[in-house]
Amino acid sequence: MKNDNIPQEKAPTENNSYYVVAESQILEDSRLTDELLVTFLHLSNFLKKDGYATCSDEWLSERRRCKIRNIQYHLEALEKAGYLWRETWKEGMYWKRRIWLSSKYAQYLIENQLEDEKFKKCLRDAKNCVIELQNFAPSTSKKLQHNNKSTKQKKKTTTPSPKAPAKSLSLFEKMKKIFKELPQERIQAAIKACEEAHQRKPIDSKEAWVRKALEENWKFQPSVEEKKGKHEQLAKWIVKNFPRADIVDGYNYLEFINGSNAEPVHLIFGQKDFEEKCEKELKRRGLDLLFQA
Repeated sequence: MKNDNIPQEKAPTENNSYYVVAESQILEDSRLTDELLVTFLHLSNFLKKDGYATCSDEWLSERRRCKIRNIQYHLEALEKAGYLWRETWKEGMYWKRRIWLSSKYAQYLIENQLEDEKFKKCLRDAKNCVIELQNFAPSTSKKLQHNNKSTKQKKKTTTPSPKAPAKSLSLFEKMKKIFKELPQERIQAAIKACEEAHQRKPIDSKEAWVRKALEENWKFQPSVEEKKGKHEQLAKWIVKNFPRADIVDGYNYLEFINGSNAEPVHLIFGQKDFEEKCEKELKRRGLDLLFQA
């Protein structure tokens, strides 16, 4: 609702003898009940010469001898039908309101070359209003200000066209731009180490972390997956270069068989001492480990 106990100007003193003129269209509109028509006629009796009234919902409810919420419903229904328009705005601490005949409000907008998109939408939705929308000023005309329905005209201002947002660089691109001399593999290793450290304990600024690591030339331990890949390559190299029955490789392991009286040495890819034990078992067999990843 557009008016919930808003203090407003009082309506003119009631006159015991008066007549009201209404357009024939509103009387023939099947959407409007008798209750709505009576409210419209009461309101029309107190219109100012410009075509609007300033009476409050409370006053209308007393005049109509009905509840305020019924008046609010009547005004909303008449507005949706395209016969009334409630203009509200705030002056200081108080809200003001005018209840316009739609035809008079449209005339006011056209004469002053003003625009009210909400009012125009209401007319389009009503579909039964005698007002011609093409008579309104084009969209380049001045719009209303306060509460989107002000009678004051807005000064023309030119709004600069928004600039396209700058493309954000990835962390790798930023570091590559700063450390031009470093190989890409080194930068990627630092970023990967940063991600792994972030999983263990959240890092406030990954960019600062990676930058410091590269500046101070930190040493990074290979990840578990990297270790497994390196150990798999090592196992394939050993089996290829030392084809022996006592050295067997599997899906994720390398096994050294040390005779029937000794337990075989079973090494899993990714375990901590994989390379040391491989070298030890090869030396036991008189072989040298010359593998390079």
